[in-house]
Amino acid sequence: MHARTLRDARNNAVGQRIRAARLRLGLKQVQVAERLGLTYQAVAKFETGENAATATRLLDLAAMLEVKPGWLLGDEEPAGGNPRIGTDKLVARLLAAFARIDERAVQLVAVHALEAIAPRPPDGK
Repeated sequence: MHARTLRDARNNAVGQRIRAARLRLGLKQVQVAERLGLTYQAVAKFETGENAATATRLLDLAAMLEVKPGWLLGDEEPAGGNPRIGTDKLVARLLAAFARIDERAVQLVAVHALEAIAPRPPDGK
């Protein structure tokens, strides 16, 4: 793989994880930007992989988004041990939609519906 292609793929993967973590917390790009002293455009470029965040910025993002820096870089599995969480665009869409639900009762209905159709893991949890 060409060096630039590999770098772009890594930046895209990190960006997808940043986006997933942000959506999990129900935050908008502008909210992340304000907390870190950035523009929302900078956050958007991190999420799309157009720009790479510096090491210091990744540490700040990880702390603010309540994830480990290693997870943002793809070196660690997320909580729960599912490596697909945060890297799949469908998961990001699901998290974004869930974050837009204001009523706790409706959130519970959505969770119960997904649990009803999802196969149980081997450990039964």
